[in-house]
Amino acid sequence: MQVVKKETLLDRWLLQGEMAWDKRLNDAARRIGWFLLNRVNQDTGTCWPSYECLAEEKTLA
Repeated sequence: MQVVKKETLLDRWLLQGEMAWDKRLNDAARRIGWFLLNRVNQDTGTCWPSYECLAEEKTLA
């Protein structure tokens, strides 16, 4: 897989803002989105957390 554009901190910040105001998302979806954005691999642009990692995350509760 080839990464076309490296994500910047500003890109992440803007996407978090969009998630915060999106009326289609409930609180759980926003928390999971935040969790995933903060675990994106900066070198590859991918994010593959395990189910165990998701289950153990305290900010998702």
